[in-house]
Order: sequence, then C-alpha cells, then structure tokens
Amino acid sequence: MADVRVLVNDRGNRNALAALVERGGHEVVDDGTAADLFVVDDRSLPEHRATLREETERRSPEFCPVVLVRRPDTRLDLASVTGSDDGTPRVVDETVTAPVDASVFFRRLSNLLVRQRQTRELAARNERLETFASTVAHEIRNPLNVVTGRLELARETGDEAHFDAMGRELERIDRLVDDVLALARTGDVSVDGAPVDLRAVVRTCWQAVDSSDATIYVDVDGAVLADEDRLTQLVGNLLRNAVEHGGEGVTVTVGDLDDCEGFYVADDGSGIPQGTATTSSNGASRARRRAPGSGCPWCRRSPTRTAGPSR
Repeated sequence: MADVRVLVNDRGNRNALAALVERGGHEVVDDGTAADLFVVDDRSLPEHRATLREETERRSPEFCPVVLVRRPDTRLDLASVTGSDDGTPRVVDETVTAPVDASVFFRRLSNLLVRQRQTRELAARNERLETFASTVAHEIRNPLNVVTGRLELARETGDEAHFDAMGRELERIDRLVDDVLALARTGDVSVDGAPVDLRAVVRTCWQAVDSSDATIYVDVDGAVLADEDRLTQLVGNLLRNAVEHGGEGVTVTVGDLDDCEGFYVADDGSGIPQGTATTSSNGASRARRRAPGSGCPWCRRSPTRTAGPSR
C-alpha cells in the first residue's frame, strides 16, 4: 500500500480518482502529508508543475513517481512534461487516458512503486557502501601511519628494529584485507579468541598515536580473551579519539573496571562529557566474561564482529 496525493482541482474528478486509488488498496493523503506517488490531471498540472518538479529534485536520487491523467482532446504539450532533454527531472513518469481503465491505472501505479522501492534500496545500499569504504580506509590508514613513522625513524637512526615493527604492521594490513574480503563475500568474519596482553596492546597503539602533548596512565593486569587484531583496532581507535578530540594536554587513562570484568579508556579532555567513560566492548573479556560496549560507532561495530553483540 502506498500514500498517494491526488492533485486535481475539479472536486468531482478528484473524488473519482481518489476512490479509484483507494480501490487499489492505497491511501489518499492530504496536502502537506508525505506521499509516495502523485496523481495529477492535465488541467491541474500547470498549477502544480513547479511543486512537482521541486519535489522530484528534493527527493533525488530517490524516485518520485507522478501519473498524469489526460483527456483525449487535451491541449497540454505532453513532450514538455514527459521529457527531460534539458537535464532537469521529468515532471510526469506515466500517462493514463480518460476515461481511466482501472486495470491499466493499477498496473502503471504498481510498476512505478516497484521502481521507487528499487531506487530506495539502491540508495540505502550505496550509503552502506560509502560507510563501509570509509571504515576500511580508516582502519588501513592506522597501520600505514605506523609504517610511515617507523620508516622515518629507521632512516634517521639506522635501527633495524623499526623494520621489524613495519613488518608486523604490514602483516596486520594483509590480515585486514583478508577480513574485508571475507566480510564483503559472506557478511561475517571468523574470529578466534586467545589470551592477549592488554598492556602490550595499549603500549603498541600509543606509539602509533601522535601523542606529543598527551599523557597516558595504564593500570591493567593480566591478559584479556580477544582477537588480537580486533583488540588492536579497538584500543587504537579509542586512544586516537581521546587524543584528537580531548584537547591540548589531555590525559588518557586505561584501567580495569571495578564493577565487572573488562577495561575502560577515559580522558579528561573536553571531547567527552564529564563523568563519561568509554569502556571496552565484547572484543575483549576477562575470565571469559564479555565487557560493556564502547562509546564510538566503529568501536561498537568492531568488537561485535569479534566476540558477539555489544551492549
């Protein structure tokens, strides 16, 4: 069922078309109410042409269908409303000749509504793709930044230990690419949890953050049960968000939670409201218990694929 607005000035003709629309299982809506489809007749179109064109442009790229009911002797130039040679959206998508054949009318409405649903689904799919691509770029850029920094240090100092660090980050990128391909193909990524030294992960992530004006305190004990790559993404994003949005001289604290198994990442900067701590999500757990969800969108998504749903 669709919401249909009937733009016909003659009351009798409008009531007849409204009744026909309702016979098809659709609902007729008043002006000012959002409509899925518009029905207009040839005598009323000149008055409503600008409104329909504005509505079509406003909804783009979503499809805004318009059905024109025309009389056989209409003086309306149909080419001016059904074509779009000048690049502007067409005003009318389908025409029906009066007297209206109900089966033809319903078939035209059905085809237009199918097309509209397809454009909505395509727009939603494109939006998800943009979000996915942005997330992937963000996650791959992090280890690339580490490689760039280590390369500069290696050139300056000649210390070959930096090459080992670069190798580890490049291997991480390779695993990320494999995860992305698996996610794109199946919608899921298989993850194996194992004990991971949280303090070591925090130290590695902190070295990759531009933290010259920031300070970090780490008060965690023992290992967490997690996938190391996912945990590194989670902690790295939390630390980077704290430094980038916490302001100059921000202090970041990583510690064990008192009221449940897990850990938290907090800062004293202006980026997070006072009294709010960003906690780890189910990407890491102590004693096989899952920890609360984190505070940023990607950090909620990453551990969800790691060890179950976030809270």
